[in-house]
Parts: sequence; C-alpha cells; structure tokens
Amino acid sequence: MVNLVALKRWFMTQQWVLWVTSGMTIILGLSTLYSLFYNSPEIRIFYHQLTYIIIGIIISFVIGRQDYRILKKLIGYLFVITLGFMIFVLVGGVQIRGTTGWIDFKFFNFQPVELAKMTTIIGLSLFLARYHNLVYSFKVLFVSFLIPLPFVILTYMQPDMGSTLALLGIWLGFILASNLSFPRKLAIVLIGISIASSGWFFFLKDYQKARLSTFLHPETDARGIGYNTLQSITAIGSGGFFGKGLGYGSQSQLNFLPEAHSDFIFAVFAEEAGWVGSLIFLLISGFFLFSVISTASISRDNFGYFLSIGIFWFFLIHFLVNMGMNLGIMPVIGLPLPFLSAGGTNLFISFTLLGILQSIAKFGTRKI
Repeated sequence: MVNLVALKRWFMTQQWVLWVTSGMTIILGLSTLYSLFYNSPEIRIFYHQLTYIIIGIIISFVIGRQDYRILKKLIGYLFVITLGFMIFVLVGGVQIRGTTGWIDFKFFNFQPVELAKMTTIIGLSLFLARYHNLVYSFKVLFVSFLIPLPFVILTYMQPDMGSTLALLGIWLGFILASNLSFPRKLAIVLIGISIASSGWFFFLKDYQKARLSTFLHPETDARGIGYNTLQSITAIGSGGFFGKGLGYGSQSQLNFLPEAHSDFIFAVFAEEAGWVGSLIFLLISGFFLFSVISTASISRDNFGYFLSIGIFWFFLIHFLVNMGMNLGIMPVIGLPLPFLSAGGTNLFISFTLLGILQSIAKFGTRKI
C-alpha cells in the first residue's frame, strides 16, 4: 500500500519538479509561438523569446547559487531603483495599447512594473518575517500595506489595471498567509471588495468600466471591447477534443485573435492542442504551483517561508487571471501567462524568482 504521507514528503523535497514543470511550459510556449509565426516575418518574436529564455535560465542558475538572505541587504537599493524606474516610465516611457509602461532600451523594452512585483515580494517577506506575530496590530498591518503602495499608485497612473490588481493581490496573499486571525482576514477581504466596488465611481476610467461591464456579455459589443474575448472563446472552442494541430489554428493563423503571442496565447495553444492539451497544461501548472508552495513548507526561516509564499501568489495570480481572460470569465486586464506569453521582462522576473526558490531550497530548507 502506498504511503501517501511519505510520498508527499518526497515530492516536497524534489526541486527538479519545479524545473521539469517550468521547462515543459516553456517548450509548450515556444512551440505555440513557432506555430503562430513560422511563415510570417513576425518569426522574430519567436527568436527573441528563445533568446530571453536562454538568458533567463542563466540568470536563474546564477541566483540559485547565491544565499537568498543577501536580499535582506539589497532590498533598500532595489526599492530605490525600482521606484526610479517606475517614475521615469511615466515621463519617458513608451506607450503600448494605451498604457505607458515600457522603457525603450533599443534592444529591449523593459517593463518596470514586473520589477515592482518582485521588489514588493522581497520587501513584504522581510517585513513579515520580523513582524508576522504582530500583524494583528493595525499599525503593523498598515505599514505592510505601505510597502507596495507607491508601486500601486504609479502603476495605476500608467494606467495598468491588471498589474495594479496583481500588486494588491500579492499583498493580500501575504496577509492571508500570516498569523492574522480568520475573522480579521475575512474583514480585510470584505473591506477590499468594498473599496474595489467604490473604485467604479472614483478610480476607473470610462474604458475600464466598459471592459468590466462587457466581459460577462461580450456579444453586446462584439466589434468593440468584446471582440477580444469572443475571438478567444471561439478559438478555444474550435480546438475540440484533440485540437487542430500546431500551425493549423484558424483563429490564430488568420489573425482573428488579437495579441495572440501575449495576452491570448493560451487560446492559441488550446485551439491547437484541444481540451486534452489544455488539461495537460493545467496539470503541469498545478504541479508547478504545488512545487513552489512546497518550498515554503520546508523552509527553515521566516524570510524563506514568506519569499516562497509571495512567489507562489505571483505565479498563481498570473495563471488564474490570464486563463480567466482567455476563457471569458475575467475581464481583459493584460496580465501575461508565465513562461508561455512572449515578453522579456516578465520572463526574466519569473526566472529570477525561480532562482530565489532554488536558493531557498539549497540554503534555507530543512530535511523532512
């Protein structure tokens, strides 16, 4: 009879699972990108992504060999640098699809908000590692919120609603993982929902309101805001059980699907791989996320524990929101799908976070 407890403990200590699952996702992403552009001048997007992946693997390997606790000394510098980039992008950034969120380095468009997400994770990890037992105090809770607040405000000003919500979601994930009592956690969630609801009247612009009001019924504006969602749902549905095969997705190949290489790459994959391929991808993603959270379970110190928790929420939010966008159950707010969507900054940050996890596993975990 299989000892499930022993099997779970064994699985939690196998960091190769993290690399196998992320590697499989990368391969699926590259295959999808190649099938999308193999007969198009845009094939350069595939080669750029391949280059970013190679660089990202090197970054992850180097970081994984360093003791993650050095981040305690670097967080101040990292916070100032990130804040500088976030301010600069508002005055000298490149606007893409209505969002001024990129800095053009000629050879590479850098998106500072991705760095802000990582800085938020490290800053909150360090703070809660010291004060997690005092998080019941309003003062400590308020100070924890001040850590991501500058980035939240600057991201909202771009405006980038997706990343704004991601930053707030990461903070909420930390609070839910803290020692705060369940009634207080529930109260924070309810307060957050109330504030988000009031944002409809005070914070959201007209086009953002239109996105939110249209995503449940995209057919009401099929040629406008609802177009992306309808085409994505059509692509996923047309894939059927086994899919149409790589390079044979009609929605993506005929350019009906917008932003097919980034926001809606899951729809491209689902059309080509079908429900079976999509299920396999979900299983891979599930094993990946379980491997990330397992690092927190075997972490020796609070800093490593909260780092793992923050990294888990980073990936979980991006996975859920992006696939929700593609399936039409969440509004289109522009979050990439980790390791699948084309784009350098999110990919580099994702590999950096993988390196941090490897460092925690190497220097900061206990044997179980």
